[in-house]
Amino acid sequence: MYKNALILHYLMDGKKDSNWMHRKEKTVLDSGHSSLYTFLTVNSEYKIWKEEDDYAVCSGGFPIIENGVLNGVICVSGLEHFQDHNLIVEVLNEYLKK
Repeated sequence: MYKNALILHYLMDGKKDSNWMHRKEKTVLDSGHSSLYTFLTVNSEYKIWKEEDDYAVCSGGFPIIENGVLNGVICVSGLEHFQDHNLIVEVLNEYLKK
């Protein structure tokens, strides 16, 4: 069982909430990997997830791991496939430089 809390949810003007972010979050929480990892290894253990409505086998979900423990997820949606993932990586790089 995961204890998680939504810290920030922002929708750009004209965007509507969808289940897509929740699917990315579940993909990361259940795999322990980024959702891009599940996309790139879809022919392995995550193959079944591609057909299920609860998971998003694509980029844009990234695990927050502290001391070997998965403590949260960062999700981005609305950009091109790899841009969702790259945005998270760029922001984390900037944050960790401080």
